[in-house]
Amino acid sequence: STQFLVNVKGTVFFNARTQVSGFELWKSDGTEKGTVMVKDIWRGEESSDPQSLVSMNGLLYFSAADYNNGIELWKSDGTEKGTVRLKDVFDGAGSSEPVNLHLIGNVLYFAANDGTHGHELWKSDGTTNGTVFVMDINPGEHGSDPGEFTLANGLLYFIADNGKQGIELWRSDGTQGGTSMVEDIAPGAYDANPSELTEVNGVLFFIAETASHGVELWKTDGTAKGTSLVKDIKKGATGSGCRNLKNLNGLLYFVATSEDRNPEIWKSGGKAGNTEMVKGTYSDFNNLPPSYLAIVSGKLYFVVDDLSYGAELWKID
Repeated sequence: STQFLVNVKGTVFFNARTQVSGFELWKSDGTEKGTVMVKDIWRGEESSDPQSLVSMNGLLYFSAADYNNGIELWKSDGTEKGTVRLKDVFDGAGSSEPVNLHLIGNVLYFAANDGTHGHELWKSDGTTNGTVFVMDINPGEHGSDPGEFTLANGLLYFIADNGKQGIELWRSDGTQGGTSMVEDIAPGAYDANPSELTEVNGVLFFIAETASHGVELWKTDGTAKGTSLVKDIKKGATGSGCRNLKNLNGLLYFVATSEDRNPEIWKSGGKAGNTEMVKGTYSDFNNLPPSYLAIVSGKLYFVVDDLSYGAELWKID
């Protein structure tokens, strides 16, 4: 099996397994002859199991394990000699387990455990000295488990748990002083569980859950005052269960359930007044609601069962 196909300057890197080498890093130029293993990082049948492959400045970055240093951050130029461990974040045989690798500009952000702070926010410019700890958001060994990294207005947005206010929305400029929680959306230790962070025209939309509104659509300009519920689409503690946020030509499209309609395609310009259902496709809970949303060449494609044609392909332009 193959996993994590990533294009780096015309070469595709991926994780693949053989009986001799286990799961290791491979590359391909699209030909059989040019499809080869880059390096047997954990020599023999054991697997280094490359994960979270990301392209940055013409190099591949990924997490992998070897015998002596556990799971750490690696980089590769596509050659065996040029495939090296970037930094041993958890010194020695312990694993820092880098996860959620995400490129923003020329900076690679990720979560890792250095053995003292738990999984916290790290960043790298691609060099060993430039791979550094950003902030101990949840002091102690448990970590804040940052994830959902997204760029909006030049800032990094992500979710994290500081151990006091639950899983909430955070922002960072890459420095400790510039890293802070945006707003305690679900007050106290309750989790707002922000997800599907999506930038549209400088506004960050996301899904969040509160006790009074349930799962609904939210937005932020990066300040607590500018963080608000866009529209209470389905009133009550259950919420609309909105999902599949997509930016189509400067408008946000998503799937939501209203008080009088089953899941349908909705759109929003960021205000309650311009958040509305696009078109009733008469989906039904016993059939297939709008699914598999994808943006292709300026159009939104999705699959839905409208009770007339069965499950078919639809588009919105």
